[in-house]
Amino acid sequence: MEIAVSEEQDRAFQALPTPQSCRVIDFNTAQVLTLRSAPPQYVLIVSGEMPYLNMEVSLVPLVYIQQPDYWGIEVVGCLPEIGLPATAPYVVRLELAGTMGTQGIEVLGANRSEKIDIPSYPAKAQGSFTFSITEADSGQTIAEATLTCPPDGEDGGSHPNPTAACGQLTEADGWIERIPEAPGPCTKEHLPVIVSATVTWTGEPRHYKQEFSNRCVAVRATGGVIFEF
Repeated sequence: MEIAVSEEQDRAFQALPTPQSCRVIDFNTAQVLTLRSAPPQYVLIVSGEMPYLNMEVSLVPLVYIQQPDYWGIEVVGCLPEIGLPATAPYVVRLELAGTMGTQGIEVLGANRSEKIDIPSYPAKAQGSFTFSITEADSGQTIAEATLTCPPDGEDGGSHPNPTAACGQLTEADGWIERIPEAPGPCTKEHLPVIVSATVTWTGEPRHYKQEFSNRCVAVRATGGVIFEF
């Protein structure tokens, strides 16, 4: 969850006294590892040599009013008590959820900094749908369509109106039965159809199946867009 910081809050934070027991220290290497997950997760690993044997090293993200191009992350060393004057290697890590700029991060040490680009990935699809309309008496398939929400060019599926369909489904949190009925006339002919959908919405599998007196009634009853193909 991102929390916005106002300019007044940022000025008040910057005016606070700095700790006397902590300092920005040097680092030797910095790298970002990509974990195999969906969506991808990133971990920053920084190594170097600390000037005191008992120093505690951590990675501290800076505070911003809005997301920067490169999110600054300081390499900070703190002494708990009296420093033991002997150098020692260190390796620290930081999960980068919520602390990435639009292009990446910038590791900030005492004498140098290093920018690391992090590739952007498309947002995970919110939902995927497979729709069908069949004759209730014969079971013959009349029409079929697929849809991915949010629609993304060729990956949006075969539905003829993916933007409007995804808009209705998003407002209904993926539940077709929650979509309000669309106004408009339909004939009273009795040609019953069954409309069905196999759904995955935010990772949750769902199924929808309903019989209507004819195809027009089915389309109107489900919002006028979802089964209009």
